[in-house]
Amino acid sequence: MKQSIDTKTKNRIAFFIYPAVTIIIVVFFYTGFNPLYNIFVKKSQNSTVVQTMTINGLVTNLPVATDNYCINMTDGIKEIIVSISDQHLWACNGTTEAYDTAVTTGAYKVAGDETPTGTWKIYAKQTNRYLTGPGYRDFVQYWMPFHGNYGFHDASWQTFPFGGSLYPTEGSHGCVHLPTSAAKWLFNWSSIGTTVMVEK
Repeated sequence: MKQSIDTKTKNRIAFFIYPAVTIIIVVFFYTGFNPLYNIFVKKSQNSTVVQTMTINGLVTNLPVATDNYCINMTDGIKEIIVSISDQHLWACNGTTEAYDTAVTTGAYKVAGDETPTGTWKIYAKQTNRYLTGPGYRDFVQYWMPFHGNYGFHDASWQTFPFGGSLYPTEGSHGCVHLPTSAAKWLFNWSSIGTTVMVEK
């Protein structure tokens, strides 16, 4: 008799506890209250997208940043954002992302070649010219300076992938290198006076 009552009691407890535990697990997993949500669900939502590009005849898979950097921008204003840590550029038409591309910034481990951070404006636009400096004279199709001698330009001589991890030692002299197609797009889209924000 005692054993029979215990069995019924256990069944009643199980009847109420198991659904409750299931609800708790579901609520905690699919909401921000649970660290597991941040680890598994958000990670899958923000997982890296891979873009296939051909550079110098080599097919390369490049990481593509997926965050919307334009969401906090000013409506109706064209702005360009460069993230050094992401090696990526976003062109914003207000809060709408108009374009994005992998880039290569300055070789900061080489003295004097770091890309400066801050906010400036494109102050000139030129095509088919040479960029010169100590030890180099490079032809570019598109040139958009925004801070002294620092600017956006194509870099047909670059041998490693844009957006790649070699930029600290193999990157630019401080400018922002773009794939030629991206440099052309940015040249046609931007204007003298377009705001440029470069961040770490």
